[in-house]
Amino acid sequence: MKRFKSQVFLVGAIFFALVVMVGCGNDNGSTGGSGNGGYLEIYDPLGFTVMIPAEVEAIMPLTPAVTGILIDLGLADYIVATDTNSAFMFAELGDLPAFDMFSFDVESLIELDPDLVIEAIKGGLAGSTVMNAKAPMMIAGNYKPGFRIELHIKDLTNALETGHRTASPLPLTSAVMEMFQALRVDGAGDDDHSALAKYYEKLSGEKIS
Repeated sequence: MKRFKSQVFLVGAIFFALVVMVGCGNDNGSTGGSGNGGYLEIYDPLGFTVMIPAEVEAIMPLTPAVTGILIDLGLADYIVATDTNSAFMFAELGDLPAFDMFSFDVESLIELDPDLVIEAIKGGLAGSTVMNAKAPMMIAGNYKPGFRIELHIKDLTNALETGHRTASPLPLTSAVMEMFQALRVDGAGDDDHSALAKYYEKLSGEKIS
């Protein structure tokens, strides 16, 4: 379970959000996926496999839309914390801990020992096609190249040179360039650029996959 939480935390650091999209099954554990030890396989809208715990007793929704669905499904007793908006909107939640859905303390969240953290961001401003495609790859440790880090470094070099010529500061581009350069030194130059996850793994000492 602690390993699962570490995986969620690291992917969240990369995308600035915790991203775990899950479906709630019926009493026999059916979710449209298959079992694998203590986990179940389900599939996100893009068809990627997502592993979730088979036994879920503590859920933490971080958006009112998801909270409302869980309550309608009769799962309010499984909610151990939620977001501040849900806490205001749903009296059924009582005095549960509430987090700011846009800026929550990950350490405090983890201390509540949730089995699932659910944040519906794919359809909002925080969502992106890149996140939808790359997050499952990172969780699975699949860095088969679609766009290699070496090529990304070439593009970033062009961007930075253009910025210098036009006197346009690009501090974030420079930071990402340094991350990719560090990965190339570590022998990951031929990996997909989603291997940026390895940079965070090295910094944190935790493995995502």
